[in-house]
Amino acid sequence: MLSGFIQLSPFDVLQTYVPANIEDTPSTIGGLGITSDGRRFRLGFNNTVSTTLATNKNTQGPVQSSSYSLGTVSAQNIGDTSITYTFNGGAATVAANYFSQGFISIVTGTGSVQQLQIKGNAAVTSSTTIVLQLQDPIVIATASSATANLWANPYSAVIIAPTTITGTITGVNQVAIPAQTWGWFLTGGIGTCLGQGTTTQGLDMAPSGTTAGALQVAAATTQRIASADQAGSDGLYTFVNMRID
Repeated sequence: MLSGFIQLSPFDVLQTYVPANIEDTPSTIGGLGITSDGRRFRLGFNNTVSTTLATNKNTQGPVQSSSYSLGTVSAQNIGDTSITYTFNGGAATVAANYFSQGFISIVTGTGSVQQLQIKGNAAVTSSTTIVLQLQDPIVIATASSATANLWANPYSAVIIAPTTITGTITGVNQVAIPAQTWGWFLTGGIGTCLGQGTTTQGLDMAPSGTTAGALQVAAATTQRIASADQAGSDGLYTFVNMRID
């Protein structure tokens, strides 16, 4: 069984797991694993219905909706373990435990600034509000005029990174991960990833703007998530040194 931080073998990171083989599934989202050679991996879930995540490609988490930014919260007392969030801009539909192991950050008004980890949530359909169960009690009382941001754990629904990044980068899976299956995503250390364009050893790498799931030599305004560990040609898989963790 897997739970939170574990020591991984090189064999472990090439395995996938159906939900029944993951102990206490919500608490494992984004859990850190380290191999004996020092590589770092995060445990993530392919939440699609029928799409397999192709191997050795850069990935990201789900799109962070604008309705999750600067909504309002309910008035709560110190010690409360739940809070109600009102979506910014109208009703939203959210699956059960979508925000599990994510965060709510109260950023203005009474109760700011505090960041609280979310334990879980019930599903809502076309609702203007959602009740969030918290991992730990509230430490600063809130007022209903306070505004907050929601952050869904990116490892709860990993996808191949598109050419325009719309979510948090989650690393490179070193094995294909079927739909509705858990797998390990390389976030630190040496791994193989699809390359776009010519690469030179030692240069910083960023998500590709033209090939989904690929890495390219970083430009001045792009997010640096790795470095090239060998020279490569366009469309080939090469060694990179991931630097997310």
